[in-house]
Amino acid sequence: MAIDQKEVDRTPLVSVVIPSFNAASTLARAICSVRDQTYRPIEIVVIDDGSSDDTPNLLERLAGADLNVLRNPRPSGASNARNQGIQHATGELVAFLDADDEWFPNKLALQVPALLANPRATFSACGGSVIDLDGRYAPDQYPGVRKVGGPDAWRAILRANFIATPSVLAWRKALIDAGLFDVALRVAEDQDMWIRLAVAGDLVYLDRPLIVIHEQPSSLTGGQPRIKLQQTYTLPMLHRHLARLSDRLAPAERRRILAERYARIGRGAYVETPRPALRFLVLGSFYGYQPLQNLIFSLTSSAFGRWLRGFLP
Repeated sequence: MAIDQKEVDRTPLVSVVIPSFNAASTLARAICSVRDQTYRPIEIVVIDDGSSDDTPNLLERLAGADLNVLRNPRPSGASNARNQGIQHATGELVAFLDADDEWFPNKLALQVPALLANPRATFSACGGSVIDLDGRYAPDQYPGVRKVGGPDAWRAILRANFIATPSVLAWRKALIDAGLFDVALRVAEDQDMWIRLAVAGDLVYLDRPLIVIHEQPSSLTGGQPRIKLQQTYTLPMLHRHLARLSDRLAPAERRRILAERYARIGRGAYVETPRPALRFLVLGSFYGYQPLQNLIFSLTSSAFGRWLRGFLP
């Protein structure tokens, strides 16, 4: 693939879309991390999605020529807010940042030329580090997940998502052509979009942490167990993509995708809801994804296993 150096060296406007709902305690940090970018030009589009806290006053204090604010009278959800941001963006490129999180100063300076260097690419993503609720730092948000760029990235994302929303930089046209975010999905709307973008073109993946995810107590589930949300939203979304891509996936590959998804859902929900989670672990094992590891996980993560570990050195 020939690289057009003039294309790589140009500096298109990047529109940074930040949905915010009652995030007055963290939004300034997010905006400052955008303003600290070594890349220019940038515009910031904040969607105040019906906040009832001090967000409006904070945005007035942070006002500047680079900051555009859209206000919704009532909460509409992150997907709708991001879609509003995309539609109001004036840049060729759109980057996403959540109001809780932040970027390293060189994120866009590294991502933009990497994206421009690949004329087949629809979007770019990068690694992410995490600070958990106890303040502990981890350099990899998705440990143990295989990260793949290029034209076949969609296959890897089907098996296990490894793309955090604040890591994404995409062509605005590609986002619009993909149909924007699905507002009917309460969870996994990001994965759904990344799969669609990856099917439409290449993913440029930078395997280094350029973002920091700050874990927050979540009210997203609305009292529903995590596994229920996976069953209601994530798995149907996955099955829709598998059906749409059936002519590009061999039956064995389809089974491997489902096996890994089932096992990861089971592991993620085991402590909260062990009985239904165990069913997914068994399904993952049955389809061939790490049966021994799933058995060890279920034993060591059970109430008895956690009690027993307390006596081990």
